[in-house]
Amino acid sequence: MVHYIYAKPLFPMFLFALFCIGAYGFLNALFRDKKWMKFLSLAGVILSVLAVVYITLFTRGGGEHPIILKPFYSFEAAKEQREIYRSVFMNWFLYVPLGIILPYVLSKKHKNINILFTVFIGFALSALVEYLQYALSLGRSETDDVIFNTLGAVTGALGYLLCEYLVRKETKMKKNFGDLQNLILSLCAE
Repeated sequence: MVHYIYAKPLFPMFLFALFCIGAYGFLNALFRDKKWMKFLSLAGVILSVLAVVYITLFTRGGGEHPIILKPFYSFEAAKEQREIYRSVFMNWFLYVPLGIILPYVLSKKHKNINILFTVFIGFALSALVEYLQYALSLGRSETDDVIFNTLGAVTGALGYLLCEYLVRKETKMKKNFGDLQNLILSLCAE
């Protein structure tokens, strides 16, 4: 399954990621106060972390453990081997679900802290995975992986903020429309 997704063209995968962000945000906007949605979000976080661990640790063969600490080295290497762009994209894509779902699981009271915490968790999980890949000789450990994984968590968290903004705006528009409707009805009644 992982290889099937990995082999897909990048642009449709990017559109799929955006669709998933929007769909999850829309569902959460509709059902945010439902207990089952909180449970579904928690299950989503757990599945996202398990997917990251499975894809990055259990689908790789052992034997080598080079480490590349130079930031953005991938872009230099991609000049000769364009497939590396796919790897960069997939590193980003892998952490987007965690970035959008985790803030919904956390308390609504501290949204800004939740966003920072979500980004930190994305960074920490990525750093841990890269360390384990190195320690267990499961392929290359790269600074770029941590950077792009963290950017994926940031993208998801920004998707969360966008959905929250749109929900507040829609709620405010409904309230304003209701106030306008009441004003017109009261003026007509006089």
